[in-house]
Amino acid sequence: HNLSVGWHETSIPLTTKDVPDGHWTWISERIKTVATKPVAMGYRNVDPLIMEKNLRDGKLDLVAGLRFNIADPAFPKKVMEDRIEDINKCIGCCRCMDDVVSSGKPLTHCSVNP
Repeated sequence: HNLSVGWHETSIPLTTKDVPDGHWTWISERIKTVATKPVAMGYRNVDPLIMEKNLRDGKLDLVAGLRFNIADPAFPKKVMEDRIEDINKCIGCCRCMDDVVSSGKPLTHCSVNP
């Protein structure tokens, strides 16, 4: 099961920086109580320490996401090498999706990884 969350309070269908990191894991935690398959959770997962805590606490089985990898394509490698301080963290500005959502153009911009 892969869980993602809609967000209608913004002009684009993504959670923005106003949503705290890991905020939606309460939903994945509840789904895990009835799911028969692993549960992956995306949206506002940017801090690897919070990701790890949510995995350890059993709130989800897999961390899904795209924007943290857009902000830093070496994100997984840096986490595995314990170089968390070197990660360019997604700031949730949604600039990366402006062109994609509004015009269907390919991804071309990231505020922390221009």
